[in-house]
Amino acid sequence: MKLFKYLFIVPVTLFLSTAFVGCSKEVGLRTPPSFENTNLIFNSAAKDTILLASNDVDWFFADLYVNHKMLDFSEVKSYTKDIPKKADNKLDFVYKFENDWFSIEKLDNRKIRVLLKENQGELSRAMSFVASVGNATKKIEIVQKPK
Repeated sequence: MKLFKYLFIVPVTLFLSTAFVGCSKEVGLRTPPSFENTNLIFNSAAKDTILLASNDVDWFFADLYVNHKMLDFSEVKSYTKDIPKKADNKLDFVYKFENDWFSIEKLDNRKIRVLLKENQGELSRAMSFVASVGNATKKIEIVQKPK
């Protein structure tokens, strides 16, 4: 029994106690971009505005929704730049996407340009996207009211 205790119980106990004490919950956590307003509601008029973040983190576009339907970036016109030859995911380098009524462009890590065409329809239209830094995200929602 003493042999079992020294060969199994003591090493396992030491390993578990070291794992619990040595690990910090902050390891690997990121800080999302902190845009000042993430729920924007505009009237039906055309709009050209800049969203500002108070911090400077290197984020990329993720999850895109149009009228509450999740889209793939291939379903909208998207623009990329500075893609390294060995990039795993080229979507991480999208800096602008657009469709028939909006254009969203990452100007830099602190600014996003939002362009909306006039809403001449009878229904509100909505779009949202996620600005992501690995495990940290910020969802920005935009609604444009009808005429």
